[in-house]
Amino acid sequence: MTQNAIKEECSASPAQNGGSGKDAVAGYEYQIDVSVWLALDLVLASKLAQQIVLEPASQEDLEADLAEYEPGSVTGTLAVGGYRLVVQAKLRSGDAWTVKGVLALLKHGSDRRQPAIERLADPQARYLLVTSAALNGKARGLAVQRVGAWPADGKTPSLIRRALPPNGVGRVAVMGNQDSERLDWRIRQLLTDSFRIPTSQWRQCHQALREQARQRISGAAGGSWHRADLEAVIRVHQGYVASSPELDAYVYPSQWGRLEAAMAERHAVLIVGQSGTGKTMAAKKLYEKLAEAIPGLAYVAITHGPQQLASD
Repeated sequence: MTQNAIKEECSASPAQNGGSGKDAVAGYEYQIDVSVWLALDLVLASKLAQQIVLEPASQEDLEADLAEYEPGSVTGTLAVGGYRLVVQAKLRSGDAWTVKGVLALLKHGSDRRQPAIERLADPQARYLLVTSAALNGKARGLAVQRVGAWPADGKTPSLIRRALPPNGVGRVAVMGNQDSERLDWRIRQLLTDSFRIPTSQWRQCHQALREQARQRISGAAGGSWHRADLEAVIRVHQGYVASSPELDAYVYPSQWGRLEAAMAERHAVLIVGQSGTGKTMAAKKLYEKLAEAIPGLAYVAITHGPQQLASD
């Protein structure tokens, strides 16, 4: 892959799944929320990926993915740092996962999809299961609390250790107890704390993101969900996302205090200087600082003259 990307191989609409019932619908909605959470966390907050790609699956895939005790297809992959992360989401309301259950997921595949355990033959690949259920017995040795954390080599159960390809130990992890309520909390925290969505707007923003995920699973935009698309949804709901990675390492000019003072006292500032001296970057950083204190503040590029400024 030439750029960081998450590939989510989610399921087709539950409406197409003749009679799978409310359990299938719940499983589908769980996959949607995992996709939204990964997009917000890895694409926007952590900046580990440039886009998330949601791919439609056949009805056969849907039935396999959403059956509570049946292994489903791999959910997605993410190119991050020096490795390729394989992610699977699985809603399960019954018993906790055992070592055998996790191994069944790793081994499950089809003519269309390569099993996760075969993907681990690539020394740069790692596997993460995100699931609503807890871990039982020796399976607890695979537990991690966040994406990007990995269990110590000695924690991998022997049954899984023997099935893994060479050097596969330490490259399998499980985030358990991530039920719908926990995912809802994670998404809300990202929207309100990281992206400053007003409390009155976060639920609407969440629903808008879920709808975009569904559209891409249905084939819209070729399934691609770019960072810019996510940022647009955040801004529509009065939130804010840092304009560029350069702002994180921004070096404040000596006149920065004068800029802030002018905005505080006059609510306006005119930045002048030769091309390439950092005027645009200073304006974006000033906006970033102001947005922290002023919810709903909008950044508008004026490209059509004074009349556009007056209209805005």
